[in-house]
Amino acid sequence: MERVRGSRKNTFRYRYQGYLYHKDSNSNKGNRRLRYVCASKTAVDPCPVSVIIQKNGEIIMNNGPHIHLKPTLDIREAANRYMKRMARKSVDPPHQIMTYAFEKPASFNE
Repeated sequence: MERVRGSRKNTFRYRYQGYLYHKDSNSNKGNRRLRYVCASKTAVDPCPVSVIIQKNGEIIMNNGPHIHLKPTLDIREAANRYMKRMARKSVDPPHQIMTYAFEKPASFNE
């Protein structure tokens, strides 16, 4: 399980098998195991998947498969950085920069 920066200051998300999770605030009370809930749990159509980390480090997925696609947050962040960079140095209209950013992911490192 990989820890990644959250959208707010001093917050974190956790990535496991390409999906994002939030730490369940009720999981570490008493002698409960550490539990993480899918980040899409608060969406309009909430995802029921949770992950439990056993004391021996074993990771167990609960409640079946995810009911949504893997998040594209990393791709969106890279595209946003690219669009901001191109907006500063290009004379192209915004819609062309945006179209190019999402059609050419390899160009983010230019």
